[in-house]
Amino acid sequence: MKKFMAILLCPLLFASAIAPRQLEGAPMTGSGPQQQESPLYMVLLDGNYGYMDRTGEIVIRPRFAFAMDFSEGLADVRIGKKFIFIDREGNPVFDSVFDSVGSFAEGMAPVKRGDRWGYIDKSGEMKIPVRYEGACEFSEGMAAVRQPQCDKWGFINREGEMAVAPQFAGFGRFREGLAPVLVEGPESDRWGFIDKSGFYVIQPRFRNCDEFSEGLAAVQTDDVWGYVDKKGRMAISPQYRRALSFREGLAPVQQDGKWFYIDNTGNKLIEPPGIAESRSENAPLGNYCEGMAAISIGGKWGFIAKNGRIIIKPQYESVGSFQDGLAQVLVEDKIGLIDKSGNYVWPPGQ
Repeated sequence: MKKFMAILLCPLLFASAIAPRQLEGAPMTGSGPQQQESPLYMVLLDGNYGYMDRTGEIVIRPRFAFAMDFSEGLADVRIGKKFIFIDREGNPVFDSVFDSVGSFAEGMAPVKRGDRWGYIDKSGEMKIPVRYEGACEFSEGMAAVRQPQCDKWGFINREGEMAVAPQFAGFGRFREGLAPVLVEGPESDRWGFIDKSGFYVIQPRFRNCDEFSEGLAAVQTDDVWGYVDKKGRMAISPQYRRALSFREGLAPVQQDGKWFYIDNTGNKLIEPPGIAESRSENAPLGNYCEGMAAISIGGKWGFIAKNGRIIIKPQYESVGSFQDGLAQVLVEDKIGLIDKSGNYVWPPGQ
């Protein structure tokens, strides 16, 4: 069973279509949370990470052993064996260093010192003490945590109060007011959805599921997938071997060995050309973002438009979602940056 991993923080939690930030041989997860400012993009040069702007100009010199995307104006980077946060000029925003970190979300970031996690604000002040064995980023005012000597997860609020008691074997983030949670049963574990008080809005009855997006969540009943609304009603009947989340009104699904896109009523709208029939659950299609979606043909990734036409032919080992008109691509393990015409703003390995 595939599990959700919030990078560095929450291993083995969520059995769904949610991916880690980068998967080999699959779409890269893109350029992180949406920024109000023009985004900065990671570059890898001579084994070090830095950042450039959308024109391809280096704005933060590559000098970090590891780096993640900017989120809320700050990025977590590693120097030696320690993590720090930098601003858009590449300057450390405070003196504190950490053994591991997560990204900022809703003004707070999880940080690790020794074997425990806590949360800091953007000034570096420890807002929630270092006391958890596991911690995830905040989403809609809630964050999943695991306490010492406890194998179950619960949710805290921004004051560090335990809002939903530890009781879950797995979980997803709160989206549109609900979070998927995994409940252990005598014969099998099942997924349901809770609100921020811990009340089951949708009782645990699914073999697998995804978070809510655009009012629907993909759920697996027995061996097939469908979609439920936020009252637990089956909006699109279970009929797919695999189903992913909705984005920009469309969701990729697999049925009878074929992958295609449906709308929120279940109508087939786009069946991209060139995809070989397969019973694999590994999706050769990505979600739409800025009108473009990743597509894999023959083991290489490219992009299609909403009319199903291939705009950028499959040629990359991995791709990210478009953000502000640009997308990261991977060629021979080197990161490049392309525009929506497929032109390089930053050639791989430059």
